[in-house]
Parts: sequence; C-alpha cells; structure tokens
Amino acid sequence: MQARVLLYGLPGSGKHRLAEQWRKSSGQAIDVLDVQALDKVYCEESRHKCLVIDSRSFWQMPRDLWLEEILQQLITAADSIVLNFLEASELSVQMAWKNWLRDNAADTPVLMSLQQAVPQGLSALLERTPQKRPLPQNRFADLQSFEFRLNRVSLEHLLMVLDNAKTALGMKLIRVQGVLETLEYDNRVALEGAAYRWDTFAADEREIALRDKQLRLQGFDLDKAWLQQMLQACNQ
Repeated sequence: MQARVLLYGLPGSGKHRLAEQWRKSSGQAIDVLDVQALDKVYCEESRHKCLVIDSRSFWQMPRDLWLEEILQQLITAADSIVLNFLEASELSVQMAWKNWLRDNAADTPVLMSLQQAVPQGLSALLERTPQKRPLPQNRFADLQSFEFRLNRVSLEHLLMVLDNAKTALGMKLIRVQGVLETLEYDNRVALEGAAYRWDTFAADEREIALRDKQLRLQGFDLDKAWLQQMLQACNQ
C-alpha cells in the first residue's frame, strides 16, 4: 500500500531518521524522497508532502544566499513543514527559523518534532487534499558528488579546508559524510556535514563498515582538483 506521507528535504536534514521513528511509533508506511528526484514531488497528488528542515543551526548571510533560494524552491512543493531536531536547537535558532518561515511560507503549516516524534497536528493535516503545484527547475539534477580515500588525517586541518572551500572559494557544499582515522582521537571519527553545520562524533561499527577512511562530498561548483590537493595535505 502506498504511504500517505512523503518526506523530503535538504541532504542531512534527518528525513531518513525521522521516517524510521515515525514508522515505529505510528505503524504507518512513510516514504522518503531524495532531492535528486525532486521533480517527482510535484507529480504527487495523493500523498501529503512534508518538507523536513534541520532546526539545529541557521545559515550565514550573504554566504548562504544560494541555500535560501533552494529552500524557497523546496517549500513550493510542501503540504507541511516539520522542524526536526528541535530538542537540540537553541531558542534563538528556533526563533530565526520561525521568523524566516513566517516570511517565506506563511500559508504552509509548520510542525515541530522533538526526538523525531510524530508531531501533533499531522493527523489532522492528512485529512486535507494534497496540493499539486507547478514544477520549477530541479537544481539538484546538477548535484556533484565526489569520494576521497584518506589515511590518518588532522581533523582540525580537514575542517579548516572544508570551511575555506565554502567561505573563501564559494563552493556550495551541501553534504559531507565520512569516517576518519585522526591524529586527535584514538577511535574512528564520523563526520556528518549538512549545508550549514558540521558534526563529529565517535563512529559506530555500522558506519565504519560503510565508509571507513572515506570522505564523500556533495554540492555545487565544487573544484575537485583543489579539494583533492588540499585533502591529501591533511594526510599523515
């Protein structure tokens, strides 16, 4: 049976984790659509389309103007918006998102999810007729994706390289995933980066088996040769 709810959002927004928890708690089928297939969202007439936003951080302007434009496009397909990871979001950041959504998505219901719980109000929204909207250009059709094999690295140096790529060179990094052997820590370090935040934590066995000593970068206007050179300089 086709799922009634379709989750989509920026890479790293937590939509897959959200779907897993919603399935467990509600017993209902929840589908997830990756942004590369964004055009499929606009063809959905029978399912509730929910845009997932990571509320833990807010972007920096004017550096992230391109990101704001992409999110404005994603909103046009949404029947509702859910602010994810609310339990880890500071009040000032929550207010920044609420104010931005008030200005950019005033007609779209905004839901809150704590600990990936099913938000109050979702059931009532599912009774409404989903909307079909005009299809804009799918900017994610041109998404670049590169993978790099790294040995033992300086984590501090590597994060500086990624920050410099965004801030100084204007590369539009939208997703970073890797499991690294680092100079700073004895255990493997998982690096999870979304469009406007980096997170590092101890990698578990599943993550190590999936991408040990590998770094995957996704985005737009990425200079692969420059990234290769600078990332290799992080190797020891």
